[in-house]
Amino acid sequence: MPARDPGVRLALDSCRGFVAGWIAAVTVPLLVSPATIAECSALGLGDVARVALGAGEIAGALLFAFRRVATPGAAILLVAFVVAAVLHAGHGYRPWWLGAYALVVVALERATSRQRPSSEYGVGASAGS
Repeated sequence: MPARDPGVRLALDSCRGFVAGWIAAVTVPLLVSPATIAECSALGLGDVARVALGAGEIAGALLFAFRRVATPGAAILLVAFVVAAVLHAGHGYRPWWLGAYALVVVALERATSRQRPSSEYGVGASAGS
């Protein structure tokens, strides 16, 4: 297990916060932009499904920003990315950006989980940590 460096943890926290903010910012139009709402309707995505997908993605991003809940946030984001990719691909689009987002989220979550002390998992800290 790598040493837990406060500087690395701070850098990871900052990166997760930036990525979460980016994802939330690019998702907001899904909820409020008339042009994006029209595109979703053209894809066959109803209002309830569109709002659920957008709200889920934003909720996942908000959770992902915080170290203690980064793992569930990453899982929610990955599910949202897969759903969005299937919708896009089903209509002839190549949603490469969702794959890029997924790679970044997985890399940051893995790095975060390696830096997280065992006490943050709800397990007593070991003598060596």
